[in-house]
Amino acid sequence: MRREPFYTFGLRGQLGTISAAKAQRLPARMVELCDELGDTWGYTLFGTRTIITRDHRNIQAMLATQFDDFGLATDRDSMHQLLGTHGIFTQNGSSWAASRALLRPSFDRAQVADLDRLEIFFERLRQRIEDDATGCIELQNLLQKLTMDSSSDFLLGSPVGALASEESGSGVNVQNFTEAFDIAQTVIATRWVLSNLYWLYNPKYFQQACSVVHSQVQKYVNRALKLRSSSPTTTTTSTTSTTPKKRYIFTEVLAETTQDPRVIQDQVLSVMLAGRDTTASLLSWTVLCLSRNPSVFQKLRAAISETVGVDSSARIPTQAELRSITYLRWVLHEVLRLYPPLHANTRCPIKPTTLPFGGGPDGTAPIALRKGEKVVASFFALHRRKDLYGSDADEFRPERWGEEKLRKIGWGWIPFNGGPRICLGQQMALTHASYFLTRLLQVYSVLEEDPGVKGLEVRYDTKITMYSGRGVRVRLG
Repeated sequence: MRREPFYTFGLRGQLGTISAAKAQRLPARMVELCDELGDTWGYTLFGTRTIITRDHRNIQAMLATQFDDFGLATDRDSMHQLLGTHGIFTQNGSSWAASRALLRPSFDRAQVADLDRLEIFFERLRQRIEDDATGCIELQNLLQKLTMDSSSDFLLGSPVGALASEESGSGVNVQNFTEAFDIAQTVIATRWVLSNLYWLYNPKYFQQACSVVHSQVQKYVNRALKLRSSSPTTTTTSTTSTTPKKRYIFTEVLAETTQDPRVIQDQVLSVMLAGRDTTASLLSWTVLCLSRNPSVFQKLRAAISETVGVDSSARIPTQAELRSITYLRWVLHEVLRLYPPLHANTRCPIKPTTLPFGGGPDGTAPIALRKGEKVVASFFALHRRKDLYGSDADEFRPERWGEEKLRKIGWGWIPFNGGPRICLGQQMALTHASYFLTRLLQVYSVLEEDPGVKGLEVRYDTKITMYSGRGVRVRLG
């Protein structure tokens, strides 16, 4: 394994990485360093060695074949103030396994495919777009509000009202909840970079933001527990031939299994982070890519038109119809390749172990790892490897997903993580993104990038989830 020189990383280089994050170039910096130093390389900072890898074989070992040798890195501790310690996103070992068994039934295809509910939120999004008189609209912010409402509707039983206009009023303090959730993630991104020293950065406004989020979610948790206690012998999903099927509400179903309000709250926040932000990130990057690639936009709209119509002939798509639009799947796969919602993932060995490749003078030998060292897998850099995706790996070309070379890409494409900890919400994210994107293209025949930002270098807003650092400013018509 090649070790980077002091000037590349080390303490001086770590400060450079923080600067790259502030300049919204952190994922791109990882690609540059891997191009210079190799697919797997390492550095030592404050006595702890960290391995950076974009080798899919090492990533598969860490996340799957040697899964039991690794645990979450201490980076996740920086999230505890927002997400708690009883949710699947921050748990290890048997606690994580119990959470996964608890949550898995909630994310089967039937539960996440309530498209009638999604249409309600699309119409609200459409109204917000139509109400904007500026010509060009910042769509990323609206897409985050859209997915906040759709995910909270699934999780809590009603939307938090993020898409509602400021004048409309709602049952919760909408601005506080949505903004607090985003503020907390911004602070967590900085705490993550600080690694074991995350606790040094704990501003008052971060504590207040976490408090706002918790107090709002607790209202819904208490409502679910109260409903459970008032009808202890009935389940929220049971139906008879004479009663209509009851709508699936995550908190109410979870309350049938556990009556611990802290457990329900932490699980809701973990799933909200995964469901809301993964979908919003995917939609935002997709709209940006389509606005910069008009031929892809027209080809996708034609594919949608052929299946479910557009403009006056448009009809509400079914889940089966969404799955049948092959080019839609290719577009989403390509966006997830270039702009994975989670640009990197970190693990720590919980006992002495190895990575299978990257050691020795030619990088073909294993790397010995001590307990407590850190391994960072850069999904962003992995997905841009030219030996896997060709010389045009940095280009947006959805057609590559119809080529024979990518039929067996396997661990070369892992936008939703992989192995036992693969994202439970991936089907939810893909279903919601497919639906909202299809409806958007059914309604609008024009999607153009704002001339004020057209052609500018892409920037990366790397909170917990990766967004466009410049937003998504487009004209729809």
